Amino acid sequence: MLIYLPQNNYLLEGTVRENIALGRNGGVGIGEEEIRGAARMAYAEEFIEKLLDGYDTLVSPGGSNLSGGQRQRIAVARAFLKDAPILLMDEPASALDIQSEKMIHKALEKLTEQKVVIMVSHQGKPQESGEWREIRMRIC
Repeated sequence: MLIYLPQNNYLLEGTVRENIALGRNGGVGIGEEEIRGAARMAYAEEFIEKLLDGYDTLVSPGGSNLSGGQRQRIAVARAFLKDAPILLMDEPASALDIQSEKMIHKALEKLTEQKVVIMVSHQGKPQESGEWREIRMRIC
């Protein structure tokens, strides 16, 4: 299985809860604690709880009623639920404000533990680093 985190995640019309739950089994049979735990690990719980209806807040198509950082943290929460061994990222923190970028990086540090990570970057030189259990690549 593979987790894909693109630059611009697309959220589906529905609630914040439903968008996070999609990370595993299409959202079927996912408990509230699992959803909240994934949001907590993605540093999304605080902003979600400040939304008018919290986890029941309706997300417009594409998530246009949320900021880029909020959309990305929901996508990272979804990735925590999926917990696949391979993570493919296409500059997941690009075009975010500084605070959102820091939160995404902190969440990604946890998410990338014990995973094969492939990072696509549109700047810099190709790099490969890591141990046999963890490979991080930057592809120009």
